[in-house]
Amino acid sequence: MSINELERPDRFVRQSGLVPSEQLSRVACTVIGVGAIGRQVALQLAAIGAPQIQLVDFDVVDPTNVTTQGYLANDVGQAKVVATAAAIKGLDAGIQVIPIPDRYRAKLQIGEAVFCCV
Repeated sequence: MSINELERPDRFVRQSGLVPSEQLSRVACTVIGVGAIGRQVALQLAAIGAPQIQLVDFDVVDPTNVTTQGYLANDVGQAKVVATAAAIKGLDAGIQVIPIPDRYRAKLQIGEAVFCCV
């Protein structure tokens, strides 16, 4: 163990009694709709350590989404799933993010935990 690892606090220590990391490490999550609610759900899943997050949304970031949905000015014009994927990678580069810039369709293979935020 390096000195940096000893000095760096475990970011999951406060949630360890609520969210068992060994169970969470096996869960693939799907967030359908990454507007105001779905974007925050996806970011919180990343923050608690979800290892795989699939994002499904057909929409593009509009200037009004900056004030209402937590997107950044640089995100305008990007697919919402791409902008949200970048934000997730900013929190934890080790998370596998699968952006799907399309509407949800029943044929889509989804994760064990699904959050419908439309």
